[in-house]
Amino acid sequence: MKKLVFATLAMAAIVFASCDKEAIKNADDLVFKLTATPSSQKISDNGTAAFTFTMSHNNSAPVKYTATVKFTAVNGSVSPASATTDENGNVTVTFTTPDPQGFTGGEVKAEILYVKGKDKDFLRQGGDIASATAQVLPLNGEEPGGGDVISDEGLKKANQLNDNEFVVDGRKLRIGEWQNDEMFYGVKSNQEGTERVLYIYFFKEHPTNNSVAGGDIHVPAELLGQEIDLLANGNERLWAYLWSLQDPNQAHGEDNPSIEFNTDGSYRNLLAKATVKFTQDPQTGACSALVYMKTKDGKEAYSKVKATMSDPHAID
Repeated sequence: MKKLVFATLAMAAIVFASCDKEAIKNADDLVFKLTATPSSQKISDNGTAAFTFTMSHNNSAPVKYTATVKFTAVNGSVSPASATTDENGNVTVTFTTPDPQGFTGGEVKAEILYVKGKDKDFLRQGGDIASATAQVLPLNGEEPGGGDVISDEGLKKANQLNDNEFVVDGRKLRIGEWQNDEMFYGVKSNQEGTERVLYIYFFKEHPTNNSVAGGDIHVPAELLGQEIDLLANGNERLWAYLWSLQDPNQAHGEDNPSIEFNTDGSYRNLLAKATVKFTQDPQTGACSALVYMKTKDGKEAYSKVKATMSDPHAID
């Protein structure tokens, strides 16, 4: 079940078009890339920050591959020290500092040691294959494009979360725990190609039950870095939406309904508060958002999300 009409995109899934072993006969023809998600985040109160590194390459042949990735840390430690990517090219590492209050910043560097194809069709090892670095920010550090200090109490609550976590009616979920979780940013434009809004959308995908939670945030570029009251007059075109199934471990149904917080249409009348702060990294284009919503009967939903993958199928 998809709660919104989007093109289904598996996070960092690699799909290839034909089966041509000759296309990969020479491993030197392959160009590998390693990407960190998120590219930066603040250290948490417990002194940790988790990053997912994704390997991709430029070949269209349907080759399954794995990479052994080595991790090193600056101003902290990492676990594991090395690991093998999963079938989608992803591997996750956790940075740790013993003194989060005194932490002044650090980084995690990932380097591919070697790549192995399915059935050993090819093997590349040694040399500069690919690398990527993720920044770990101090507790009081500003995210890239983060703007001024947060004043709204609801957004402050959202900012206490780790990147890509969201809370719906007391339940905390995290994008990236399952291999099919999705998170993208993009730009929606009118028919003339004029930019209307930047957006982030994300879904948490159960291994068998499809979408169990998700969100969608739309903000015009001219409001980047501002704390926006989504319920104020004139802001009807802005949009924030967070939802979760009552039980994320079960499929959707009458006995397992969704819990929704939405600034669109009739849902808007149920809200007592809805605020958002949307930012964009000017170098990488990565979009970040803090969102807080509260219903008139006291239920809360809030999130801290950072999308570093652009949506190749943006829709208006």
